[in-house]
Amino acid sequence: MLQGFLKNNKKKVIIILIISIILMVGASVGNSYRINKLYNKQTVMAKEYLKSGNYSQAIEYYERALTMKNSDKKSLSIGLAEAYIGNNEYDKALEILRGHYEIESGNVIKEMIEEVTLKKADYEYERAISSGDVYFSNEEYDKAILEYENAKKIKSKEVTAYNKIGLSYVNMKSYDLAKEELLEGLTITNNEELMDALKIVETYIVEQKHESIITKAKEFVYQENYEDAISLFKEGISLLPKDAEGYVGLAEIYIDQKKYDEAINLLKGAKKLTYNEEIRRILEKALELKEEEEKMKEALEELYNTLESEKSRQFQLP
Repeated sequence: MLQGFLKNNKKKVIIILIISIILMVGASVGNSYRINKLYNKQTVMAKEYLKSGNYSQAIEYYERALTMKNSDKKSLSIGLAEAYIGNNEYDKALEILRGHYEIESGNVIKEMIEEVTLKKADYEYERAISSGDVYFSNEEYDKAILEYENAKKIKSKEVTAYNKIGLSYVNMKSYDLAKEELLEGLTITNNEELMDALKIVETYIVEQKHESIITKAKEFVYQENYEDAISLFKEGISLLPKDAEGYVGLAEIYIDQKKYDEAINLLKGAKKLTYNEEIRRILEKALELKEEEEKMKEALEELYNTLESEKSRQFQLP
């Protein structure tokens, strides 16, 4: 009887154990199913948000999925990185990719790191250029130059930054600095656009030098230092042969000194190079004064001849 009792209890224990195991396995399977279902939901939602351009939500779901057990770290890391890229958060994207690369190296992640690095450079370059353009449009050229310099540090072989820095200096009338910037850009890029810009800047430099020379020449005229004034006006004409100011200033000195032929020859030569109303007016003045001078000479010569004739006649009287 005791044996039967023990035998029956043993069967009951075994049955209980079997039932417990079945329940535990069932719970485990059920739990795994729920986890997998949740995981699948997270990944599906993450991909949908990424596809629709809702990057903030995509990031949230990818991060949740990554924390789950037995998740596909590589696929999720790539997806999360793409979401960060969509949000222009390139440093975070690189952090995710590099972190995974340390765990599992591979060409896919490596190539993506290189691609994101380039995209980051492009984004930061364009952002610096755009910021510089805002300052430039507000005529805050010093601040614009700082932004363009930042862009240049990011992508030193891009033409735009050099061109815009040069243009900023031109607007500040700092032509020598503009030339220096464009020469630097040419050395690095050998770009024709920068060469054309340099030619324009060099004309500005010549014009600025010409203006300084003419201004100084006029000061010498005011001081009645005509010798130095003449020298500077000639230098100005040599520098910019098609500019009228040098001819006008020099011709006026010649006229004041009654050197009408020199003034006329100078202004006739100027008319062949450039048309200017002031040149025409002064040339007419020089021609009129020369004509008056010649008439005066003729009158004086006629008077002299008359006097000489009268004098001779008086000596011939008995």
